[in-house]
Amino acid sequence: MKLLAVLLLCGAALAAAQGVPQAIDPAGTGGSCFQPPTCETPPGTDGWQECTYVYSGTTVRVCTAVCNKPYFTPQPNDPTVLCTNPEGWQTPVGSCVPTSSNCVNTEPPKNTPTTSSIGSWDCKTLTGGDYAKQCTGTCLSGYAPLQNEDPAAHCDRYTGKWQVTGGCVEKACTSIPDLANPTGSIGWDASRCQSVAGVYVCTAPCRDGYRPSPSVPKSSCSPDTGDWSAVTGSCQKVVECGSMPPPDSNPPPTNSNGFTQAGCALMSPTSFECVAECKPGYFGEPTISCNPATGFWGSVTGTCRGSSSGCTGTPVSSSGNPLPDPSGSVGWNVQFCFTSSGLYTCQAPCEPGYEPEGSIPFSVCTSPPGSSTASWSAVKGSCRKVQVSCSTTPPYSAPSNSIGWQQQYCREVNQQYTCTAYCSTGYRQGSDGLPSASCDIMTGQWTAVGGSCVPDNGGNSCSALPPIDPPKNSLGWRKQACYTTGFGPRATTTCYATCVNGCSGSGSNGYDPYTVCSWATGEWSEVNGFCIPDDKGACASGYPTVPEPDNSCGWSCSTMGWGPYVQRVCTASCKPGYYGFPCAPSITCTGSGSWSGVKGACVPYEKPAQPCWGYPGGKPTCHGGKAKWSSGCGGGGYCYKSRTYAKNCGSRCNLYCPSHVKHGTRCTAPCSGGASGSFKATCINGQWSTIGGGCRVW
Repeated sequence: MKLLAVLLLCGAALAAAQGVPQAIDPAGTGGSCFQPPTCETPPGTDGWQECTYVYSGTTVRVCTAVCNKPYFTPQPNDPTVLCTNPEGWQTPVGSCVPTSSNCVNTEPPKNTPTTSSIGSWDCKTLTGGDYAKQCTGTCLSGYAPLQNEDPAAHCDRYTGKWQVTGGCVEKACTSIPDLANPTGSIGWDASRCQSVAGVYVCTAPCRDGYRPSPSVPKSSCSPDTGDWSAVTGSCQKVVECGSMPPPDSNPPPTNSNGFTQAGCALMSPTSFECVAECKPGYFGEPTISCNPATGFWGSVTGTCRGSSSGCTGTPVSSSGNPLPDPSGSVGWNVQFCFTSSGLYTCQAPCEPGYEPEGSIPFSVCTSPPGSSTASWSAVKGSCRKVQVSCSTTPPYSAPSNSIGWQQQYCREVNQQYTCTAYCSTGYRQGSDGLPSASCDIMTGQWTAVGGSCVPDNGGNSCSALPPIDPPKNSLGWRKQACYTTGFGPRATTTCYATCVNGCSGSGSNGYDPYTVCSWATGEWSEVNGFCIPDDKGACASGYPTVPEPDNSCGWSCSTMGWGPYVQRVCTASCKPGYYGFPCAPSITCTGSGSWSGVKGACVPYEKPAQPCWGYPGGKPTCHGGKAKWSSGCGGGGYCYKSRTYAKNCGSRCNLYCPSHVKHGTRCTAPCSGGASGSFKATCINGQWSTIGGGCRVW
């Protein structure tokens, strides 16, 4: 009894000393003193642990909750609670106050491998419960939440310590995109992923029956963030046009031999065309086209029109005798006769050293429909001797360290006839450009030689092959796949690494991988692009497996079409001193995966290459008033003193024609008047090639 009295007195004295009233706490009082305290565990403690009690008729029990140090400090003492019978547990006195190191007064830690990459914490205070604060972390750039859950931290109200879950880990660009496989593709695969210029790029080639639109689907991963970009490019389903137009809906055009598979070809990604050949005595190009994207065939455009049946051969007089050859011309020849708009016309092109005056000499034949008689018009136009000529090489000694003046490196541009002397092996152009001289075609006067060739000392030069490893699946760096553009310090050399058969290039320009060397620094760039396997035929990409033609500069190839219409066409330009006969060497690979035989060869000139005089084929070529020679043949529309104004087609069109063009010049006659396409011809050693192309009205 005395001990009980002492405890009661001590408890009362303790409460009085702290100014705490002795009223009973309804929520935490009462209950048997033999049970643990019924009041809430004081914050900052591990609960009521140190309890002392005595039973002597009544029970008195005292329990203390020790403050967790160093995160809490007693204020003014550790929390204490007293229990008496019959009153039960009374209100606790004393508390635990958070210290400066308590989580209430600090931010979550960043001293672990997964929390050191957390950029910031977003915290909020909580009332009630086990936690005083709750925080959510944001990862630094280049890092991602561990297991895709944002980092979290909780401040324990009782221990004063932080409880951290989750963290941030570094992103990596070493696998396939975390994106769905593009529709129509064979899907993402690590074998089609490669680092290009510091960026990790993956492609998903199209499946059979689909084509790239506009390019193969691809996605790139940023090394700074580890994020994959949105997919660019797609795979579009190919709708087959078939190899021939449907005969039931498109019968053969009148006066034609009908549509044949030989007359059909893929002209562009959006047009598969078939042309019907006209019967003898008729001219025209009946055409029908199909859009591969829809498989829809359009209607036939163009017809086969009759010609003047009584007009054949070369011009004759009313008495039937051949007309004399116009002075200064090469004479009448059926190769210079043609039918245009139903009129049979013959020309006599001017021979070398002469130029048209008024027009190239020509005569037109007329014949009544169904008649075998013909009447030739008087000859119009004439040839006059050229007074001034800049058609030779400059009258100067060969520039130092150059290969000298060669007529094949001379060309006429804007009243100036300019010749260039390229540098010899071991030398390169100086800062003032390549050696060159120009002649004024108005006066025949040559300018002084400008430019120079300086020693190529290596080290800083771009004349050698790139000193870097070629891309995988390529033929490597080759001289014939390198070219130089620009002058002086702005000059650059670009080398391509051609992809092997069965692989396609992914360079930024849409071709094979390449690297560029600056002549100002002599440094090569990183390789742009790489070679990726494709599902095309064995020769639908890369270069022919046959040897390069003799006396040529090697194969230069391009691919067109897709699916069953894909073609790989390679041509080989002839070296100086040689020309293509009957055409430049070429070889073609179709979707079947096989190469055709080589057509054409490079043969030596028996004498210097001769220029071509007059119009291609001897024709002014006013095809229905829709086309006239312009680029490289008509002087771009300018009239020079050494040229004459030509009216070869009456009121239908006006033409300008140069006195001559050099070997290798390609002339075009773009269509107009609502027609599309163009006519084309090339000067080959003094002779014009067969005119190709044509005009179509859509």
